[in-house]
Amino acid sequence: GDLLKVEDLSSNIQTAKAKLATDLQKKYGSYYDKIMMEDGKWREGFKAATPELSGPRFRRKLKMKILEMQVLLRENNRNVDGCDCNKESGPSASSSNRRLAEAKQAVLPALTKTFSKFVWATGGHSASAGHGNLYNESYTAMMEHSVQPIFESVGIAFQGRNYAMGGMRSAPEFALCQESIFGTDADVITWDFGMTDVPNSWKHFLYLSRAGTHRNRPAFVGINIHGFDFEQKVKVYKTAEKQGLTTFYLSGKVIDSMEEVAPDMFGMNQGEIDAIPEYLRYFKCKNEIEKSDPGCQENKYNDALCSNRKHKAPWHPGWKSNSLVGNLMAFFLIENLETAVGELAKETFDPVDKLQELKDEEQKDYDTFAKDSTLEDKPIPGFLEDSIISGVSPEVIHHSPAICHTALAPSQLRYEGILTETNLTGIWDYEQGVSKVAADKGKSDGPMRIVFDEDQRNPPCPVLTKVDYKDYFYANEKDGWTSMTIPNDSEKEEYGPWDPKGHIVVCFLICDWGKCADGDVREPALKDGKLKMKVNDVSVVELTEAGECSIMKNEDGYSFKPDNTGKFKIDVLVEPAESGTKQYTKITSVVVF
Repeated sequence: GDLLKVEDLSSNIQTAKAKLATDLQKKYGSYYDKIMMEDGKWREGFKAATPELSGPRFRRKLKMKILEMQVLLRENNRNVDGCDCNKESGPSASSSNRRLAEAKQAVLPALTKTFSKFVWATGGHSASAGHGNLYNESYTAMMEHSVQPIFESVGIAFQGRNYAMGGMRSAPEFALCQESIFGTDADVITWDFGMTDVPNSWKHFLYLSRAGTHRNRPAFVGINIHGFDFEQKVKVYKTAEKQGLTTFYLSGKVIDSMEEVAPDMFGMNQGEIDAIPEYLRYFKCKNEIEKSDPGCQENKYNDALCSNRKHKAPWHPGWKSNSLVGNLMAFFLIENLETAVGELAKETFDPVDKLQELKDEEQKDYDTFAKDSTLEDKPIPGFLEDSIISGVSPEVIHHSPAICHTALAPSQLRYEGILTETNLTGIWDYEQGVSKVAADKGKSDGPMRIVFDEDQRNPPCPVLTKVDYKDYFYANEKDGWTSMTIPNDSEKEEYGPWDPKGHIVVCFLICDWGKCADGDVREPALKDGKLKMKVNDVSVVELTEAGECSIMKNEDGYSFKPDNTGKFKIDVLVEPAESGTKQYTKITSVVVF
């Protein structure tokens, strides 16, 4: 179909949907209708606290992607054919067709199929990351597999970025680093930190607030929010919607209903079990999911490749569970895309003008958020205590622009070479830094080195198994003064001009079970003189704890001045210990407001 004709887009989607339905019918066999369908259509797993607000806003974002595609495609056609499609002038159709026929005689590269991009960015803990499974068996990967052909049929490239991290909390570090981790082009940002955030509701709220400050105006989607504090979370979503944000959440009841109709292996003989479709075989035993007899626990993970991979924990979902969640995500996206195209088909418009109209509407909503979501200067227990808010407003932490300099992986900051300012890019080839063993044998020549722990890496495998690593900026007692500069030139180019307030948050590597090894110096060491820090040659006299991170303080308060280029040079010194224990520090992120 012609991507410039909205009616053809609808036909393209229908064709792609039919192919997906056929694929899912093969995977789920006779159980497809029971599990995937409800009232004659795909299940609706995602809800909005206020559907009349978030629904139209999300479809507006999808319309913008369609219009961006059409604008770029029209420009591309103009460049190729010499046709100015904005005006009734240019070469005739016959001459364009003649040139096209002549071009077919030449050897040409494959034609571009997509002209805009939609990015779903997943944030969460180990279960969300897909630990125990292959990387392409996470629910994000399952969703991407189902969604990509649908979006491609209307000229939009779809990316599912599974940037969840095992053992990670949603805040403060992850929340403050969303743009660095997810990228500045994220269209959806998800929260799936139910196991690690309990009982700190402020973390969920900060994560949502920072999503509201993201420059690409993403929708916020809560995953697995049922359970602790569910009603409070939905109430927060409703407030955020009134303030202009787009929010959704995955309904736990829908997941329960899908699992309820899945076949139970208990009581079946081996021949009956073997006849069950692969995506449901050994999924449920004795009414339990991926556990119990006969064989659901043993067959939870796919051992066809790299069976020695780490994190095959009982509490991590297997690939069959991830497939259910991933397809619910796919259904949510596809149905909204189809509705958005249908709404556009009812209008007559010029893509350039219509795109600007929708951008203006979106900006108006976010102007409302900036105005109506202002926080009072009240302490947030466990995060911003009285001692901090006297110098740092909660409003700044929740809503002001910030640059996060993070060593955490995965992140777009590292995958795009922005952090290291190199051309080593991509999920396989980004600059990984040096191992801690190598770092301790050597010595820094000035910059804080990016360091990783070798025992955190998975055994070698021809496919990705795990990509999340808590790498860190490292300094030890042999290094002398080491430094980092925020923003570096690449960060400055990526994030554009800003007016820094000079508040600096530093996050040290969180120690397993809260127990740090001897020699690991952090906040208390600053008072003891074992750790020294400066910002543009101004001494840091205190690191005031704020959640799992800390805010730097100088003699005059919590604000540091940038240099004449708008940058902050942070110097770090680890002093040797009198006891002879090797001293070092591990910093995962530094955030400058």
